[in-house]
Amino acid sequence: MKLLRAAAQVLTAVPVAVVLHDCVFTVCRVPDPSMAPTLQGGGEYVFVDKFSIRSWMAPCPELRGEVVYLRSPNEPDKVLLKRVVGIPGDWISDWDSIPLQVPKGHCWVEGDDKKSNRTNRFQKHFAGGLVPFGLIQGEVRGIVWPPNRLGKVERSTTTNKRFYFRRTKE
Repeated sequence: MKLLRAAAQVLTAVPVAVVLHDCVFTVCRVPDPSMAPTLQGGGEYVFVDKFSIRSWMAPCPELRGEVVYLRSPNEPDKVLLKRVVGIPGDWISDWDSIPLQVPKGHCWVEGDDKKSNRTNRFQKHFAGGLVPFGLIQGEVRGIVWPPNRLGKVERSTTTNKRFYFRRTKE
């Protein structure tokens, strides 16, 4: 009887855990140091809010500056943590000073470590750039490990000088 009760609890708990992980939140390891100094990488873990993604379906200025959890456009089996720098309608000057307008359904993301972004852009790994909103899976809310770094991940609107924002009239 105890075995049957334990099996029933497991059969109830597993689907609930899967739904929470897929739709509400997750805890993930910071995959690389491209978000330094905000996120250090190398054993740091963050809390990701997946539920709030529903409010991003329509582009809003509040998204700019947030750190997001997304699938890599180059390697779909990998997740990335990047900051949203531009939203639809913004004009952004890329690394080669070629201005482009962020199209509808996309945003411009980058890591906080500008030096890392510049050197990694020629490699296979995605350093930053235009991504469809569909690849964004959540918003990073806070650092949960290690204990000495425990805290909220703040929004940042400071940008590198090469970016300029200008919303177009809709």
